[in-house]
Amino acid sequence: MFLNPYLKRPSGLLEFCKESLLRARQLTVSIIADDSAAGLRQYIRNLDRLSDILCRVIDLCEFVRVAHPNKAFVNAAADCHKEMFRFMNELNTSEEMYLKLERVLHDPELSKELSMEEISVGKLLYADFQKAGLGLAGEGKSTYVELSQHIAEVGQQFADEVYEVESAEVLVPKSEVRPGDFTPELEKYIHVTANGVKVPLYGHVPMEVLRTCPNRDVRRRVWVAMHTAKPIQLKRLTHLVIYRRLLAAQFQHHSFGAYQLNDKMARSPENVRRFLEKLALEIRPEVEQELKVLAKSVNIDSDPIKEIRPWDREYLAARYLSRQKSTSTEDISAYFSLGTVVQGLSDLFKSIYGIELRPAKVQPGEVWEPSVRKFEATSDRDGVVGIIYMDLFYRSNKTLNPAHFTICCSRKIYPEELDENDPFNLKLPTVQTKKHGDDTFQLPVISLVCNFQPEHVHGDQEKCLLSLAQVETLFHEMGHAMHSMLGRTNLHNVSGTRCPTDFVELPSILMEFFAKDERVLLSFARHHKTGERLPQALLRRHQADHSFLDKCETFSQIKMAYLDQQLHGAIDFNFDPLRCYHDVERHFEAFKDDESSWVAKFGHLYSYGAMYYSYLFDRVIATRIWEHLFAEDPFSRASGDKFQNQVLKWGGSRDPWELVADVLELPELRRGDAAAMELLSHNGASSGDKKYEVNLSPSSTIAEVKEQLAGETDIPADRQRLIYSGKVLKDAETVAAYKIQDGHTIHLVKGAAKSGSAGPESTAASSGQPGANSDTSSIPQNIAAGQGAFNPLAGLTGARYAGLNVPMPSMESLGFGADGMQLPDESQMEQMMENPMFQESMRAMLSDPQMLDFLIQQSPQLSAMGPAAREMLQSEYFRNMLTNPQMMRSMMQMQRSMGGPSASAFPAPGGASAEAGSSTSTNNAGGSTSGSGSGSGSGSAAAANPFAALLGGNMGAGLGGLGGLGGFPGFAAPADNRPPEEVFEVQLRQLNDMGFFDFDSNVRALRRSGGSVEGAIEALLNGNI
Repeated sequence: MFLNPYLKRPSGLLEFCKESLLRARQLTVSIIADDSAAGLRQYIRNLDRLSDILCRVIDLCEFVRVAHPNKAFVNAAADCHKEMFRFMNELNTSEEMYLKLERVLHDPELSKELSMEEISVGKLLYADFQKAGLGLAGEGKSTYVELSQHIAEVGQQFADEVYEVESAEVLVPKSEVRPGDFTPELEKYIHVTANGVKVPLYGHVPMEVLRTCPNRDVRRRVWVAMHTAKPIQLKRLTHLVIYRRLLAAQFQHHSFGAYQLNDKMARSPENVRRFLEKLALEIRPEVEQELKVLAKSVNIDSDPIKEIRPWDREYLAARYLSRQKSTSTEDISAYFSLGTVVQGLSDLFKSIYGIELRPAKVQPGEVWEPSVRKFEATSDRDGVVGIIYMDLFYRSNKTLNPAHFTICCSRKIYPEELDENDPFNLKLPTVQTKKHGDDTFQLPVISLVCNFQPEHVHGDQEKCLLSLAQVETLFHEMGHAMHSMLGRTNLHNVSGTRCPTDFVELPSILMEFFAKDERVLLSFARHHKTGERLPQALLRRHQADHSFLDKCETFSQIKMAYLDQQLHGAIDFNFDPLRCYHDVERHFEAFKDDESSWVAKFGHLYSYGAMYYSYLFDRVIATRIWEHLFAEDPFSRASGDKFQNQVLKWGGSRDPWELVADVLELPELRRGDAAAMELLSHNGASSGDKKYEVNLSPSSTIAEVKEQLAGETDIPADRQRLIYSGKVLKDAETVAAYKIQDGHTIHLVKGAAKSGSAGPESTAASSGQPGANSDTSSIPQNIAAGQGAFNPLAGLTGARYAGLNVPMPSMESLGFGADGMQLPDESQMEQMMENPMFQESMRAMLSDPQMLDFLIQQSPQLSAMGPAAREMLQSEYFRNMLTNPQMMRSMMQMQRSMGGPSASAFPAPGGASAEAGSSTSTNNAGGSTSGSGSGSGSGSAAAANPFAALLGGNMGAGLGGLGGLGGFPGFAAPADNRPPEEVFEVQLRQLNDMGFFDFDSNVRALRRSGGSVEGAIEALLNGNI
């Protein structure tokens, strides 16, 4: 297993443990006894080697215990883990090792000879020694040991029973039950008695009751019973938090939170509470808005944040979603076969890091289950940098939680270890190594575990199709994997994910942003049967459903993190966790629970004691990094290199505050104090539209408001358009005149700059300044306006988007209709190509790097191509095609000879056309084609799949579509026959939010603007529709 020669059978795992323990004991004796200058200089390095020997067994056993299908292996792993952990605890309480480390760190001459990484590891190990009670007086040390044992015992008991409920069923009194409370399906499971109805609390029944039962009293009974713990659990939790409080007191800390956070990014419980309170305050308006949406489905007139309770959530959400346009008829998972998603991840990592996931053939006995796949993370600079084993399919005997397991950390192997006579090496080699320059490194090995369920589709054939949530899960775990692959340090203690708890989730949460970005998803999503691209409109509808109640979910996480801090604060012996829980619920109000004892089912209180805020904190950091590096271009290699070199590669060897400060270019964050946390969390709660809070006097003029906003944003006052209730606000009017109230939202749109001098260029683009009389060419023109097809050329024919002056001839000047909704025919295309204005504009645009970036950013179709878009636009072939009329005529002649009018006039470089005479059907929403002819385009059958080729049998089909992306479909898009409310679904919603409610006018404006909301606003406000 894992190419470790010891792991061929369970007894081999015991032998591996035994020999590792022997070498660890020998190395311990050696480094304690060696007081030579060289021994002291290499002391930290040798401690790290000792730790690596132990962790290669402990980490392996932790994985085997929860993922291996062989019970004998699981039992052997449990025995080995216990044995190695016992020795690890001996080392953690070794006075000799602690004092020698103290001597090395505090010797100025020795410190000069140590690397920064060695000093960093030394300080970490020194802190671990101190947290293990070393440095305490004799009685204090024994008290520490006793308290630690109590915490471990009661904590494990608490964690083991968090899923237990007080009763297997709940009785709903007869007086509270009404006809129609239970669906016919549910009636099969409930039991009617003389006293009422008994509802089981296991399986799918309780959640189905919460989702479908219209009777609030019934839902309350079921929800409270589901979230009520056994009384013994409350007692265990009370003991756990009190023992932790006493432990902290041994180290002169006023609370366990202070003890726990002392060496974390947050530094103190006070900083965490301020962070959580600020975050809650920032998103509360959005939470209230989501709750108002829920309240409408049952006509709640009072304050929904106080009225809606947790037992209402599933029912109200189900009612709301049922009233929206259903997306269930179009299953988006058909576009996300597991293989397709893994290939998409590989392509993304290649774009941003230069890393590919290359499938590797496994040796006999290397994997623990036939469906496990091995990938080599291969760098375009350094070759293979690590090994990833993917164990992604459901098994009844493996952990239910998605997880990233470290099997072997990266570390430098020093020359003395390479000596075959080195006494501390195992008899058999158990690690894979790689030369990097003159040095040899241990390759990191990780196992990524999920529980995806393959589906039977045709006979015995299986497909593993993922939901958006599962795609996000896989991206999250791969974020950890890349941290392990790229965090290649010299010492194992700080490699990869071995970093502070409130920093370790940053790379994985950042990957969630990629998983939600439509440019990324559209770049690889293909239908597993037809190879068709995922239609953008379908993706957006599913994403809207998937993100429903996102803010409420974040608010719930804030409540849990705040509860965690309160439980681990300065408590006394009379502390009552249940009362604390209910107080927190009443304080935050939203989905308030003051009836159940759920706090005793909050398992993370043991594993993440005083640290539950970490996910929220890392999400704020990830938001800032995403906006700073990847929001404009998620495929940027420059941004990927920056994140890799300034964050990932350091693992845990540097202060995380320094890494964040460097990557965000905010040196003031280096302090890592309360002010740094405040700065970091400023406007960091959401990755959506930026929001600015301004204090206004009713007598303030709109011009004064703009000046104030100019200081907050990068938009000059003369380019601001302020919109409130569908009206553009006039500079001379006051806030009071528009009846703008406290807490109301004013929408800010960036208008076009004033025209410059009266030269040819400035007169070609009319002013978009507020109040200016703009002609129709000031609105973006697009020959494929409103079409969702994959048509990169559509983005090239836009005239001018708000805020950017890019003179282009209007469609009217080229002889086409003003609606811009139809592609030009052949004669019109030739006429346009002959037009000198068009040729000059195209040459200018294709020579301007900033313009190319803008075009790619504005066009979802170009964005979906990733880095290939820039390569295509900058190719000599493409430039000639767009600026050479003769070449265009030749291409059109070729088109006529090969496929008639239905063939594409703009074949993608490298893409294959369908053979003449083949039957081709077109998906109007996606613009991709599927045909019965041969070829490698998206219209033909999926090309050879290097990943699936390794799978064989049914599981190979489950990963179908991983490699065969094929050529790009033809650029010319068919007319979009969908209704405008579907074509412009997202844009219409945005216009409605701003107060523009005239459907017909909004549609006309969007058609004129090519789907640009900014351009539509310009048209609506200027009357050019």
